[in-house]
Amino acid sequence: MHLPATCAPTDPQTEQQLDDYVQLLIDNQKAEAIAKLEHVLARLQDNTPINSKVRALSYHIREHLMYEQPKLALQQAEQLMLLAQASEQQEAVTEALMTLFNVLMVMKEQSITAPMLQQADMHTVSARLQQKLSGIHNPRLLFVGHTLLARMYSDHNSDYEAALRHYITAYEVVQNTHDNMTAKRLIFLDEHLCRIHLSLQNPTKAYTYIKQAIDGAIRNNVKLNLSMLYLIKSHTEDLLQQPEQELHSLLQGLHWAEQMLEHDTALSIMNNIGLNYQENKQYDKAKTILGDALKLAETQHDTYNIHNIRMSLGDLLIDTGAQVQGIEFIEQSLPYFRQLLDKAGLQMLLGEVADSYQRARRYQEQSQLLLEQRSLREEVFQAERDKRITELQLQFDTREEAQQARLLHQENLNKERLLDNKQLQHNFILLFALTMTLVAVLLWMLYRQSRLRSYRLYKDNKQLHNQSIQDPLTGLFNRRALMQKMHTDSRPSPHHTQATMPLPDVFLLMDIDHFKQLNDQHGHAVGDAVLIDIGRRLSQMCRGADILVRWGGEEFLLYLPQTDMAVVPALAKRVLDTISATPVIVDKLRLYVSLTGGVACSFYPGMDEDAASQWEQVVQLADAALYYGKQQGRNRICCVEQLQLPLSDTLARLAATPLATDTMPWLSIQSVCGSLGNPPMQECIQLTDTQTHI
Repeated sequence: MHLPATCAPTDPQTEQQLDDYVQLLIDNQKAEAIAKLEHVLARLQDNTPINSKVRALSYHIREHLMYEQPKLALQQAEQLMLLAQASEQQEAVTEALMTLFNVLMVMKEQSITAPMLQQADMHTVSARLQQKLSGIHNPRLLFVGHTLLARMYSDHNSDYEAALRHYITAYEVVQNTHDNMTAKRLIFLDEHLCRIHLSLQNPTKAYTYIKQAIDGAIRNNVKLNLSMLYLIKSHTEDLLQQPEQELHSLLQGLHWAEQMLEHDTALSIMNNIGLNYQENKQYDKAKTILGDALKLAETQHDTYNIHNIRMSLGDLLIDTGAQVQGIEFIEQSLPYFRQLLDKAGLQMLLGEVADSYQRARRYQEQSQLLLEQRSLREEVFQAERDKRITELQLQFDTREEAQQARLLHQENLNKERLLDNKQLQHNFILLFALTMTLVAVLLWMLYRQSRLRSYRLYKDNKQLHNQSIQDPLTGLFNRRALMQKMHTDSRPSPHHTQATMPLPDVFLLMDIDHFKQLNDQHGHAVGDAVLIDIGRRLSQMCRGADILVRWGGEEFLLYLPQTDMAVVPALAKRVLDTISATPVIVDKLRLYVSLTGGVACSFYPGMDEDAASQWEQVVQLADAALYYGKQQGRNRICCVEQLQLPLSDTLARLAATPLATDTMPWLSIQSVCGSLGNPPMQECIQLTDTQTHI
């Protein structure tokens, strides 16, 4: 890459050809677009204006990303950055920064690492890009820059508020332009503003933007991607509980997908139409549209949609009475999604398949999937928490590096001034003294800034520690806090006889009933409010030594040290009635909520084993009792009263034995039921050779 000696900021002919290249890409004419770009690149000369040259080379680098060559793209993006910086043209530097930023985001999404320029990490480059955007006026650069930053905040940081601010800034920029790209950019921004508001649980605002996007596409004859806009509109109408409008949008989207030969979108829409018909019990229509979709997917050799549609058909067959065939459809496609989906997606899918097993009365398979889903959910929760802490630390480090750079720059300026003053001190003694005073003041200020930085670092570290042991939603302790507590308090305990047996530690594990249905019906914001309120009520019932933990998702764990098991049924009854007696009020909703729980303790009479140092196994036993309560109808707490086997053997048998086929006479459970407006009801369950086991 060579620098032009002297040049105008841009070359109008090159800029027009590059605009034509972008237009061809938008119109999905990829072959013509590549030919146009190659023609522009072949015409670049040493005297080509730097801004036009950098823009053309940026598009060439993005072609490498399109053809999955991110390492080559990174190498050329770094060279382009050096070229732009040497020119000292702000628009060229901004263009190169956007290209480097885009490459780094793609590499992070693909988990690719490669040697990079010093400080060329995504957060540092994003900070430099935001600074450059504040000083330029080119509408195209402002639009692209702010949409790239919005993408980072939404896709990588889940900071939808920050993403929304950048999309709105880009929207204001585009509204003040009047060229052939204005309409398409407004449609793009309306679509993504809709997506952001959906992520923020604001479907009403999202609906406004998606209607604007569709109206703009129809008004300006922008047919490409119109089917996807209708698909998003149908999803928004589903959240707003407008089933008729949702079906109409899906049918409109299918019409445009078929016209534009957008087979992937057509298959997604057909699948959603089938689900809409199924939900409204129009089973014949659902079967017809899903059958047509399956044939189209098989014609296109679209493996993903073949399995996705077969899963939907299997669910439909279960609803229409063909349970055996429906389960076969689901079980044939489930292994494909096990390999394709990440842990978060798989645990959601397993919950849906478990519901299908329940409707097909396949309770054994349902129980196995629920246990697997539970394990995956805990792993996802842990990974998300660790990811968020890492992001916070990285953002803090980036701010510190920027502050250090500013201080170093100021320090270098001070040194230069001191050298100049020394050269003139024999003629300007008074001026030298004043300068020394100024330097002293500056050093004092630097000292104060250093102290302030140290104090802020201390506060940030303390905040990070609190976040590591505290659930950010409910404010309760999290699983890590309990693990630290149990590790600190762990100590060997002597064996005891019946007469000298100490009071055991009791663990009560609770799960909110039908919480997924509540989330699906009312949204995650309402679900979060329920979690907060339930956590508050449970906290008010705790003693001073008790520890209440948000165990994960909709689960809470109450740790009761040195507690007589004889008082636990009364406590369980009080917990159930306190939760179910009073509704959770969110806005105008009155939601009656119930719990299902399981109780186990660290020591059982007549046993040779002291499980005080094995508290995690005790929690597993409580978890098994909880699932037994789920199977018995929910709104109850099942207390493990007595074990005839050592704890480790009990857990081994529970892990190896299906939940609904064998017997377990070695396990005694007392079930305490919630009132729900009826007189209190308790029953003591002693499992025998003919009764259902846990």
